[in-house]
Amino acid sequence: RRPPRSTLFPYTTLFRSPVPTDPIILKYRDLFDLDSAPWGSAMHLGLQVDGVAWREVIERMCERLRPLAVEAKARGLDFRILAVKEKFGTLRIAYRDGTDEIEAEVQRARIESSVTCERCGGVGDMRDVSGWVRVLCGRCLQIASQRTTSDA
Repeated sequence: RRPPRSTLFPYTTLFRSPVPTDPIILKYRDLFDLDSAPWGSAMHLGLQVDGVAWREVIERMCERLRPLAVEAKARGLDFRILAVKEKFGTLRIAYRDGTDEIEAEVQRARIESSVTCERCGGVGDMRDVSGWVRVLCGRCLQIASQRTTSDA
C-alpha cells in the first residue's frame, strides 16, 4: 500500500535533480551527467568550488574536453563528468568512460589548480588556512588570514 502523497512529497522533491543554473554547466551540458544525479552523479550539487578563479580553470578544461568527448562517443564510450569539487587544495574531477586523452586533460586541470590562486587567478601556493588546504597567492592569503582572525 502506498503512503499518502503528503508523506512522500518532501522526499521526492529532495532527491529530484534540479535544473542546472550554473553558466558553465549550461554551456557544456553535454559533458556533465545531470540525469543520474543524485545516485550516480554529484552534479545535482553543481560545481563544488569556492574559488572564482578556479571556475576559469574548469571552463578551459571543458573547452578542451568537448572535442575529446565527441571522439570518445565515436568509439562507443559515454563520457560524462560526475563531480567537480575541491579537495586537499586541488580540483577533483570524477568522470566515467574516459580515454587516455581525457585523463590527461583532467590531470592538466588538477595540476593547474594546484598553482592557481583560487581567489584571484594569480600564481598561488598550497597553504594551510585554519586547517583547510587552499591555493592562494600572498595577497589573498593575507586577506583570508585577516578574515579568520576577525572571525575568532
